[in-house]
Amino acid sequence: MDDTVIDFTGSARMALSELTGRDDLWSQWQAITDDHHARAIAGEFDHDTMRRVRTKAFLDAQGADFDDATVAVLEDRRRDRMTHSWRAFPDAAPALDWLRAAASRSPL
Repeated sequence: MDDTVIDFTGSARMALSELTGRDDLWSQWQAITDDHHARAIAGEFDHDTMRRVRTKAFLDAQGADFDDATVAVLEDRRRDRMTHSWRAFPDAAPALDWLRAAASRSPL
């Protein structure tokens, strides 16, 4: 559903900007996220741990030195802001209506 029905990227960018007070860090966040997702998929850590470790790596790259407890609070705040701002793309409802109608006509 990410960036198909819901504007996940827009929400994530906004939450990161609110966390950092800057709008120019998205590409660095994405690079760190890609690396940490790969590590989580490889089994290095679970998803919740990945979120905290990723945020710590990102903040460290900005020169911020926060302890693990503070990083956890900041990551939870970022994630909460992101999830509370999820919005469907304007064309999502008509597309879902079309899919629902098409499914009702399907013999399956």
